[in-house]
Amino acid sequence: MRKTFLTLVFGSVAVCASAETLAPVSQSVLLGTVFSGNLASLAAEDGNVEQFRKFLVPSLTSPFVSVRLTYTATILNPTSLQLKVKAKYATPGGLAIRLFQTDLTTGLEIETMPETALHAGLTEYVGTATGVLSRFVDQTTGKAVARLSVRQTGPVAAVPIISVENANQVVLD
Repeated sequence: MRKTFLTLVFGSVAVCASAETLAPVSQSVLLGTVFSGNLASLAAEDGNVEQFRKFLVPSLTSPFVSVRLTYTATILNPTSLQLKVKAKYATPGGLAIRLFQTDLTTGLEIETMPETALHAGLTEYVGTATGVLSRFVDQTTGKAVARLSVRQTGPVAAVPIISVENANQVVLD
């Protein structure tokens, strides 16, 4: 959804900026498994969550859930780029979430939100990209790629589960 913001300047109208809130168009579950829900569950804050649970974990310090999300933007040279994820743990325990944005010029993932405790209630976690933001948006297709990961930081249920209400990319020009 694209929104345009207007500013009144002594009776005249000046266009300041427009924003897009993007739903993911695809997902790739790198670690963990989908327990319930699907990609459409991540599009909006509507009570329809996608749940991920622990499956095989390479090591004790690696994330047990890692999901890559792809978006399509029409703003190719943003002035602001954020990944907004509303999530919680469905089974209690010490869990932390991190957010990343992929630099499409190098292929490297850049951390946009450091490891932050995951809570029992739905909480919005925001990863904000910095630097030259056009490197995060393909200049031909508008493709943008982000990733969320969840890691165990303390005792948890035998098979930890997380719920993700929405995972939207917000782009401002």
